[in-house]
Amino acid sequence: MEKYIHGYSEMEQNRLVSQGETLAPFIFDNIDLSAISQLLEVGSGVGAMTLEIGKRYPNLEITCLEIAETQIEKAKLNLNKSDFKNQVNFVQDDARNTNFAVNQPFDAAFLCWVLEHIPNCEKVLSELHRILKPNATLWITEVFHSSFHLFPHCPNIEKYWQKCIDFQMTINGDANIGHRLGNLLFDANFQEIEVKPYPMFWDKRNRKNRSDLLQYWHGLMFSALDNMLDVNYCDLSLWKSAEKEMFDLMNNDEAVFYYSFIQGKAIK
Repeated sequence: MEKYIHGYSEMEQNRLVSQGETLAPFIFDNIDLSAISQLLEVGSGVGAMTLEIGKRYPNLEITCLEIAETQIEKAKLNLNKSDFKNQVNFVQDDARNTNFAVNQPFDAAFLCWVLEHIPNCEKVLSELHRILKPNATLWITEVFHSSFHLFPHCPNIEKYWQKCIDFQMTINGDANIGHRLGNLLFDANFQEIEVKPYPMFWDKRNRKNRSDLLQYWHGLMFSALDNMLDVNYCDLSLWKSAEKEMFDLMNNDEAVFYYSFIQGKAIK
């Protein structure tokens, strides 16, 4: 299994659930699963997005495809301790080469923050095209980390964030894969492809969203620190300087937060 930039610690597993709660209102703003009966969730991890899907579509049958056993076990715990009502099946497999037969009954697939972590991720889309039901819908939400911008200027955050982007490339991920979604879907023979940016742009006009996203981003940046320190890709002093700038931003009413993720929709 490839190296995962955020790691598999209990702290990180809990952060993913918190991440899901924070970002779900934006992720699901343009996603409609109301006509879907069987959903394949690819890279379901600890069930963070599974929980959010269940809140919105409690009658939807979900198959969670995940490569890491430790994440599946955590997902089961997370679902069991919630009021999750959906029928869910867990499948441990590599999304690039599954054991599913051709044309499974899944009438949709959902991926969120998945392709960025997978080397040769185009194989995931080719495999989905193979196993999905004809006319099934594919929804993908992905990162575009170079779009991240803050005001006032925060040179240490900027430097640290670029380290995160570059480090992900060294472990065969892609922190900017969102802007490639159109090409990837086209090459995998999907049809009716739509790819759009979703800007999150918060200032004093919406203090709550700005505060929530700054808090979330602090956790996101910290989640990469240990893996970067382990290989001397980053030093602790840079993180401490970046963290101080982030705390200063949280207390600055003139602060501006901007980030744009990318969402794609296509039909088999």
